[in-house]
Amino acid sequence: MKKLFAILFVALLIFSSCDAPYYATEDDTSTTYTSKQNLSVKIFQTLDKNSALARTSDYDVVKLVTMEEMYYDGKKITGTFVLVDTYTYETKKGDYKTVPVYIRYSEYKKENK
Repeated sequence: MKKLFAILFVALLIFSSCDAPYYATEDDTSTTYTSKQNLSVKIFQTLDKNSALARTSDYDVVKLVTMEEMYYDGKKITGTFVLVDTYTYETKKGDYKTVPVYIRYSEYKKENK
């Protein structure tokens, strides 16, 4: 049941709408649309063990999601990620922020075979 939930969660993130541009890349048999980006981030707030808010070296905030890793505050992460969605949250001051949601490219490829 937990694995089914995880698969559905990742599928929901992958197929949900997103405001970012998409670039076509050729896959073995079909065309997929992804926006790959190399990220180097440090987690500043863990939302649960598989998702967290992180800051890039330019102090931009992003949300990371995973089903293969465990995220925790202070963890540094680098690699190639795919933009899959946006995430809106409320700050302590009551402001609403919307940030991009990324998943590791290797996980994205596994779920989209």
